[in-house]
Order: sequence, then C-alpha cells, then structure tokens
Amino acid sequence: RDATLDLVDRELRRLLRSSLFSMLALLSAQPLAAQFRPVVLLHGLLAESEAMQHAEGWIKQDFPGIYVHNAKVPTSDKKMDSLFMNLNDQIAALAGVLKNDTNLKDGFNLIGHSQGALVTRGYIERYNDPPVHNYISWVGPHAGVYGVPAFNTLCPDVTCPWIDDLVDDLLTSGASK
Repeated sequence: RDATLDLVDRELRRLLRSSLFSMLALLSAQPLAAQFRPVVLLHGLLAESEAMQHAEGWIKQDFPGIYVHNAKVPTSDKKMDSLFMNLNDQIAALAGVLKNDTNLKDGFNLIGHSQGALVTRGYIERYNDPPVHNYISWVGPHAGVYGVPAFNTLCPDVTCPWIDDLVDDLLTSGASK
C-alpha cells in the first residue's frame, strides 16, 4: 500500500479510538472514589467476541480496573448463526446473558458493533434489565442496508437485474417473526 494511505489509515484509527473513548469517559464519569460503570460489547455479523478484543483492550487500558463484558450471544457456537438465527432470538439470548452477569446488576454502558448494534438496540427497547445507562452504536445499520456490493462487482445490475430479487428471496425466506 501507498505510504500516504497507511498514514491516513493510522490517523483515522487514532481519531476513532480517541473520539470513542473520550465519549465513553464523559458518559461513564463517576466520583473518583467510585469505580467506572461496567461496559458491555457485542460483535457484529459473522463474528464472535474475539472480534471486539481490540476495543476491550482499549477500554481496559484507558480505564484501569473497569469491568468489560465482551458478550457473545449463546448459540451453537457457529459464526453463521449471526446470519441465520432469527434476530428476535438473538436479542432474547443476549438479555439472558446480561441478566445472569451479577457485575451488571446496577446497569452498564453498552457498545454494539454493526449487527451487534441492532441486537443491543433490541435489548434496550424490549428488556433493558439490567439497565443501559449510555449506548454507542458503532456503525450499526439502523436504517437498513441496500444491495450486496460484492455481487454488483461480479455482475452489475444492468447485466444481472435478477440478482437483487434472488438475494431478497434468500434473505427473507426464513423470516417468520
């Protein structure tokens, strides 16, 4: 890669990190005698909790002693479940995990990444027990998404107008709830 692109990439990452955790610090601030409010992280589509280890490390580095629950929705331990498991079931499973963590009983700050932002938003709207005090949606597609860019690269809409219908049919075939 070009050295300029590497520099821009490093600076964007630094800016994102400092912005995210400055916001988290402001939202989490408590008296110095108190500990920081716990943080829950939830990964995105086709990932597991390991995908959020970098963010967990940043938080623990910047807030020594903070409790971070790097959540994983309990499924059959397959990354594909985040794609094929009904979103309502993922939300209910997350609620169970959070309810059973005694470190979260007084509430916590919540960061959901990508599809994890949709699951965490569903948790807040439907359960919120234990309560979320502050919420960060990290690139969450709350307004939905359109298209599948990789397919368009392989076969543009002009050449393959049927591909959008095929993908829609595949993605909605299991949607029953």
